[in-house]
Amino acid sequence: MIFQYTVPGKFLIDNIPLQFGLSRDLVRAKLGAGYVALNEEFLLEEDAPSIIQRRDVYDRLDSAGVHFLLGYNSDDQLTEVEIRRCKKIKILGVEFNFRDETDLIAEELSGLSPLVRKSDGEYFFPELQVLLIDEKHMGGWDTNMLECFYHASDVSHLH
Repeated sequence: MIFQYTVPGKFLIDNIPLQFGLSRDLVRAKLGAGYVALNEEFLLEEDAPSIIQRRDVYDRLDSAGVHFLLGYNSDDQLTEVEIRRCKKIKILGVEFNFRDETDLIAEELSGLSPLVRKSDGEYFFPELQVLLIDEKHMGGWDTNMLECFYHASDVSHLH
């Protein structure tokens, strides 16, 4: 799979145009690939509202080395893309993949958007609405290789 970011909120997955706000049914029809729907509710404290997470997981690691999640709001509109494995990610002329070092990717992307370093191994680009996290900080191998690419319609929780 190749993910191509065109402008904030608009992107291509294997040349299929998608954008935030599309209905879950339309996204599923456009991608036409197998997915697993995960709709979960996380209860917090008694007085706090629960967190509802609605995602479709596309996992083709065996054949194509692809693993990504699409997140939806309570109205089933696309709001998030989280990629864990794919062939390539393209953002406005910058290309990278999951064999690249996260700090080097961050350095290249900093020419497109201010960089906010959340912590070691975690890089946030507010103007692009993108977060990168390396393997070590996702609980994996002790390396600086890219482990998670996150793009969302609302990144206010990352500031």
